[in-house]
Amino acid sequence: MTPSKPRILIVDDDASVQSMLTRMLGRHGYDCESAVNGAVAREMLASTPFDLALFYSSGVNHRPPRVEAPAAKQPVERRM
Repeated sequence: MTPSKPRILIVDDDASVQSMLTRMLGRHGYDCESAVNGAVAREMLASTPFDLALFYSSGVNHRPPRVEAPAAKQPVERRM
């Protein structure tokens, strides 16, 4: 049986950041999925097991997120 790759959820509204992190982490053996905001991340975390959720912020985007990172990570903490 082949061990599964660690799964990472990348949360950022910038598609180029999602793509760059997915490629970079994929080269190091991680299986990545992306969410455009905290609300989408919360849905994904509730239905799919991830080893890590990475909330990225470049500091350039000043739009408020739909769900702040602490609220989105609650489903992960409950499973641990």
